Amino acid sequence: MVYKRYILTVLILIVLAPSCGDDTATQPTDKAYGVNGLLFYNSDDNSSVAYFELTEDGEPLTNAILKVKSFTVPHTGGGIYSLTNPVLHLAPGSSHSVTITVSDEEILSEAYMLPDTFSVDVMIPANNIYEYTGPSVSVTWTGSASSQGYILTVVKPDSAAAAPDIAEFVTTGTTAATVPDGAFRKADGTDDPLPGTYRIYVLSYRETFNSWPGLFFPLTMQLPTGNVDGHDISGTIGVGTLSKSDTLVARINPQ
Repeated sequence: MVYKRYILTVLILIVLAPSCGDDTATQPTDKAYGVNGLLFYNSDDNSSVAYFELTEDGEPLTNAILKVKSFTVPHTGGGIYSLTNPVLHLAPGSSHSVTITVSDEEILSEAYMLPDTFSVDVMIPANNIYEYTGPSVSVTWTGSASSQGYILTVVKPDSAAAAPDIAEFVTTGTTAATVPDGAFRKADGTDDPLPGTYRIYVLSYRETFNSWPGLFFPLTMQLPTGNVDGHDISGTIGVGTLSKSDTLVARINPQ
């Protein structure tokens, strides 16, 4: 991913009833096997990611057979199993089976719905040029079928002058948001403008979402954990579909 090393993020988390609340599952501690993983689809470049960390009695599990649908996800070392394009092809809007087998014993067999593709658009300013004057940046996005929450992410390809991470709750069911002005300012204490070209995305997730080393935007808010609770395995598996992006140019108005 082009921007994985260059991050400036504004996160706006929309948590719907199925993905939060007092009934959020907690991860059991008496299971022999542990899993922490995700399925991720990026609509901007049609890329797919499966990334899983497996443990047995707290140690890396290296001899499992892990499959996502018909795709075998290889062990890449240290209990990590990962697969991307061109081998892996996830289908947004469809259910994906995840099976884990150890010594001919199937310890996990579950299906996870991947939210459907969608897009985000900058509505204000209409010309997609922000000059640090006038109204704040406003964005809207089309609904993503099977989504249970959204994260709005603003990414700037300049890690040397990254702005702070900002998170705000938005009304449940909303598909529009205002980006805080601080997203386009420096995080060095000066709060000075940070001109440049930004990419704006929205992540649609179901149940929860996890980070992995290739994620190009940070998750600053705690998402639910413990949605895997099998006979002998526990942990968290997140699924998410990233929207097609829109761009915004921030520049200082030469008055």
